[in-house]
Amino acid sequence: MRIVEGILFAWNETGTEGNIPAVQDNNHIDPETGMWSYNGLIPLKDGQYLIVIDQDGTIVHRCEVSLLEDYWGRMRRQAFFSWKEWVAFLRKQYKCIIMIPEHLESILDA
Repeated sequence: MRIVEGILFAWNETGTEGNIPAVQDNNHIDPETGMWSYNGLIPLKDGQYLIVIDQDGTIVHRCEVSLLEDYWGRMRRQAFFSWKEWVAFLRKQYKCIIMIPEHLESILDA
């Protein structure tokens, strides 16, 4: 199992047709410029384990990732959160820890 510390955010760009919840690995953020690298982009997938951490270090939520899609199959949200809570987590870019089981590693490399 791989464990990654990072920032929870909503990733999007041309062609994604909506937001994709993701984690930016702290090891791929330039300490001088604060720029993020695509090498550290980890889209959330069902079966990963997510721990969301508030700015003061308090764990605000922990769960196995289970994503729901909207009517058009675009914006995905964590099944255990209300829509309002999920958007707040993504907009505030909370710190997080994500645990990625070995059977999901190959999905990230594809």
